[in-house]
Amino acid sequence: MTPPMSPSRHSSAVVAALIVLLVMTMTASRALSQAATRSAPIVTIARADGTSVRGKVVAADRDQVTVQSAAPGEKPQSVPWDQIKRISNGLTREQAHAQWKEDNRHRLCDACAGERVADCATCHGTGQDPEQRTECNTRHGGGRIACTNDKCDRGKVDCPKPCLKLSQGQWITKSDGKKYRTFRGRGGSSLDVSEGQFGELVDMNDGVPKLAGKCPECNGMAKITCPTCKGEQTVACVRCAGVGTVGPPCPACGAGKGKVKCETCGGSGLRTKPRASTAAPTTSARARGPGGDEGAGSRGELLVRLTGFLAPRCPTSSLSEAKDLADT
Repeated sequence: MTPPMSPSRHSSAVVAALIVLLVMTMTASRALSQAATRSAPIVTIARADGTSVRGKVVAADRDQVTVQSAAPGEKPQSVPWDQIKRISNGLTREQAHAQWKEDNRHRLCDACAGERVADCATCHGTGQDPEQRTECNTRHGGGRIACTNDKCDRGKVDCPKPCLKLSQGQWITKSDGKKYRTFRGRGGSSLDVSEGQFGELVDMNDGVPKLAGKCPECNGMAKITCPTCKGEQTVACVRCAGVGTVGPPCPACGAGKGKVKCETCGGSGLRTKPRASTAAPTTSARARGPGGDEGAGSRGELLVRLTGFLAPRCPTSSLSEAKDLADT
């Protein structure tokens, strides 16, 4: 029978096990960070003034895009969105801000949810003088008009990929009332397709036509959501910008167009203070530590003093498991 471990040796073994977990977590985080850096896209940013910047995207948010040039010794360069005409990989300000919010989802300001701005209290977000604004006479009311995309049909447009659809190729109506199209290939080969196969692809790579399954772009529907109206069939009125009213600028927010800096986060979009715990742990709970492990709280405090910070919880281990490891 193995003799029991002395308290001092037991505590040292537990701390050692926790430090091992910490080192493993830091190593994994560093590897993920390096992988993310390697996979960052190399883009060309075309500025509105005609100049351009090329490099690897290292950061992007609502305000700017930062790229790192491949040239040795070059410092990262930040380009404000107001100066960007387009980015070669199609990145937009909305996409960059959405990704920034996702990356910081656990730290977003509780008041503005990471938007950094809030509705002006004077004009309630309209951007117009509440004393002088009037209703906008739009066709659908509420600041909306019919979708301006002439190819939009009830919020849908033809799939841009070369899948089977009535708008492409010659279709003939046969005796059964259905429409058919014929693809002719090498050596007299042919393929007849019907309207029941809309949204499928035809492979002609070897010169012989054959069906190649559903189009991945439209999932075999031959239609996609209209990019102009996002499927809503209406778009914001140009005259009133979708507000539904028109009038001179709001005297409070002016050029802010109905938005002001969020007072809670100071416009950063992030919480300035950590969320307060909903229930303070009891003295006995603090002494027991997570999972009721006697003395684990004090050992955790010791780890903080040794390393400067506490490792995040491992999904497959706990303090009690680390204790068990040290006992073996």
